[in-house]
Amino acid sequence: MSLILNILREMLEYFGVPVEQLEVTSAYLSSLWKKQTGRNLRST
Repeated sequence: MSLILNILREMLEYFGVPVEQLEVTSAYLSSLWKKQTGRNLRST
């Protein structure tokens, strides 16, 4: 997951997206990922 976020961050930086915005985005995506994986683990 962290590799995906790093690649996404590098791509967005290349296109000129501010780094501050990326930190918020990566924290948000990380929390969503944890919720989703937790939900999947509970349902099995």
